[in-house]
Amino acid sequence: MGPVTERPFRFDFARRAGLPGALALGLAAWAVLAALREPPKAWGDAPEYLLMAESLAAHASPDLREEDVRAVARQFLAFGVEFPPGGKLIGYYKARDGRRYSYHFWAYSAATLPARAALAPFRVSPLKAPQVTNALLLGAALLALALALPAAPPVRAAAIALLFFSPAGWFVSWAHPEVMSTALLALALVASARGRHGWAVGLAAGAALQNPQLMLAAGALWAIGVLAAPAAERLAAAFRFALPGAAFAAHPLFYLWKFGTPSVVAHEATSLAKISVARALGLLFDLSLGLLPYVPLLLLLGLGLWARALWRRGPARELLLAAAFFAILLVNTLQWNYNHGSSGPSRYVIWMLPLLLSAAISGVPSRARLAALALAAVLQAGVFFSRGAFAAPYDSLHHSPVARVVLERWPALYDPDYEVFIKRTLHTEGSTRGPYVYKAADGRCRKVLASRVMEAQVRAACGGLPPGTEGFFTTPSAQPDRDWRYLDY
Repeated sequence: MGPVTERPFRFDFARRAGLPGALALGLAAWAVLAALREPPKAWGDAPEYLLMAESLAAHASPDLREEDVRAVARQFLAFGVEFPPGGKLIGYYKARDGRRYSYHFWAYSAATLPARAALAPFRVSPLKAPQVTNALLLGAALLALALALPAAPPVRAAAIALLFFSPAGWFVSWAHPEVMSTALLALALVASARGRHGWAVGLAAGAALQNPQLMLAAGALWAIGVLAAPAAERLAAAFRFALPGAAFAAHPLFYLWKFGTPSVVAHEATSLAKISVARALGLLFDLSLGLLPYVPLLLLLGLGLWARALWRRGPARELLLAAAFFAILLVNTLQWNYNHGSSGPSRYVIWMLPLLLSAAISGVPSRARLAALALAAVLQAGVFFSRGAFAAPYDSLHHSPVARVVLERWPALYDPDYEVFIKRTLHTEGSTRGPYVYKAADGRCRKVLASRVMEAQVRAACGGLPPGTEGFFTTPSAQPDRDWRYLDY
């Protein structure tokens, strides 16, 4: 036996992860570079998250102080951006201690502080810390799919591409928690697939800190873990797997402490009267704010495989994840503001994408499904680049290209929620009395939303009424000014 020679330890990334690992690493690096390059934006609820980060960095508390507003305003001034947008700051409320706190929780803002500290020596604006944090979290999810997902290399590569070239990528440059919640839920699903059920529940609970609806996904992952345990050990497993989910309690406890209610958002911005199956389906299929125009094949694959699992009484895992997905969809409709600020689809479906992805790659995919996954990834990449990749626009006040094509050629095929049609036709969050008229490029009326008392205004705007609609304006009604319908030309 010859002499023992010491060999240095080397982690052969290419051999261990192969093409999926190289793909994940390359895409993660691209996301980080794009995050550093993109200018900061004060879109959506970004002012609140940026101010909370400033507050936490300046005085270790999320309460808003005047010097915090001045500091963030100076930071935006370097980019020629007005702050607060429109000169008005919203989203903060006075608590019982007299201080002002955002009705959005501060976990995401706190998560951006390490990137803020790392960028400071290089004189990179603190406003870019959320963007870099988003990119790093997305990269972590991609690497988890490459290294830890129990699936064949082609499936892992497809999963990486489908997650990266999804609408989540358009939020990397937003100071918003969508990417964080998406990445943490993706990590949770990978952990669950590997049998790490406690980790899965904890990661999903972390995602829910900013989007509480995701506790429904955490509950599904907890149930999956409990059912996977031997019957004699399920009671102990139920307790053990629930413990990591207790991290979510930080959210309601903070608001109970400061405001006396577990959720200021729920108190101020939601209503049980708003819950709607139609609006839930709109989050999937609406041509402007739904997922269909942006991830068409992934959506159809995921829904189709869940339907098959239900028909065949398939694996409990898939049925539980499907139940969580649709329950979250329904809860999302509680919001008063259905057509909120976004890029592409509704923000509320961004962090649900990992559930669809999990369904699409479940089981042992056939060659036909692998081909469908590859085609889905190619289609999503095309949509991703067509909207400017990481520089995608803020377009929640505009009809999507698909919606515009349908409205101009076949308007009767698209009857969106009234709020969606009004805001995207007017291109403003405000509203006029109506009627609301969508015209084609040549000036012709194509679709109108009007009440029974608006016949004269519709005729004046469009030169007449569509055939067969005269009766709408002449039929007696108890409240004609509240009786609305679409008119298609």
